[in-house]
Amino acid sequence: HYIESQSAVKPGDLLLMDVGAEYQHYSADITRTIPVKGRFSPAQAEVYQIVYDAQEAVAKAARPGVTLSDVNRAGTEVLKQGLLKLGLITDVESNQYRVWFMHSTSHWLGMNVHDVGGPAKFVPGAVFTNEPGIYVRPDALENKPGNWKDEEWEKFKAAVRPAFEKYKGIGARIEDDLVITADGVEWMSKALPRKLSEVEEFIAKIRSGT
Repeated sequence: HYIESQSAVKPGDLLLMDVGAEYQHYSADITRTIPVKGRFSPAQAEVYQIVYDAQEAVAKAARPGVTLSDVNRAGTEVLKQGLLKLGLITDVESNQYRVWFMHSTSHWLGMNVHDVGGPAKFVPGAVFTNEPGIYVRPDALENKPGNWKDEEWEKFKAAVRPAFEKYKGIGARIEDDLVITADGVEWMSKALPRKLSEVEEFIAKIRSGT
């Protein structure tokens, strides 16, 4: 299961750590999803890789002149295709993906962790977060979203139930802080391990004392 607290951690869990820090009045906002036993299970790895790919899509779309909505769209499309491949949605043109991804990929970052800002276009020096995620909550299919019709919800549940049982309790978010440059972005938190293999390597080094 993915958790946001170190209490009652089990060996097969994913530990989701969402951390903010401040330096000279400026804020950071970074999340890492860590396999407690040191290695991702095959199912966990499938979910994690989709989130990683969505992060890459956000960064690729980010440049001067685009907006938070633009980069959110780019990341969300990758999540939709990934969720379809996993069997957790049946239609990429609908809002089914919102069952598993209920926030956006990005928010402004500055003197607050969630800094003020509107639909302004990116300019060099603008800082924002890149944080797609997938959360297969164990109770997800027990809570019909308010805007779903009963028959649509029942049909959806029946279609995704096999995949839900496979991925139930798995969740991942990767969050980094990006600054807009003249022709793209700079990853401000690039020193932290992010690739699946890098995360596993990092844990192994810690455990070996290196």
